[in-house]
Amino acid sequence: MPASAPIDPAAPILLVDDSPEELLLMQMGLKRAGVTAPQVAVSSGAEALDFLLRRGAHGGRAAGILPRLVLMDLHMPVQSGLEALREIRAHPELAGLRVVMFSSSDAPLDIVEAHDVGANAFICKPLTASGMREVIRQIRERWLDPDIAPTGP
Repeated sequence: MPASAPIDPAAPILLVDDSPEELLLMQMGLKRAGVTAPQVAVSSGAEALDFLLRRGAHGGRAAGILPRLVLMDLHMPVQSGLEALREIRAHPELAGLRVVMFSSSDAPLDIVEAHDVGANAFICKPLTASGMREVIRQIRERWLDPDIAPTGP
């Protein structure tokens, strides 16, 4: 897997999930955890790629600033998180993005495949509010705190 790109403090967090409720929970959790980075929410792997590559509805997005982190669901219609991750890793300008798969699946095969495709981490979505707070805290500390340089999976 390629080395992670340097973190731009102005860079957004890209949230990718087909469930509006899950997106809202992630956004609220990040806000409650004190994460001040802007957030962009999209509903499929295909839309995530459009955002990253500045295509379609995201064609007018300014070039040069990539997300500081991509939190991506695994199973989505249109294009799954794994399919999108394969494409991300195939693009040299995107290959260093930090991508954390954030899924309700805890199937060992899903976890292994996500790492094989190039996920920096795989986190199972918690079932409780307190579990979500703890997971978001860990994401903040591991992937978003500016003084900590993420170093792969």
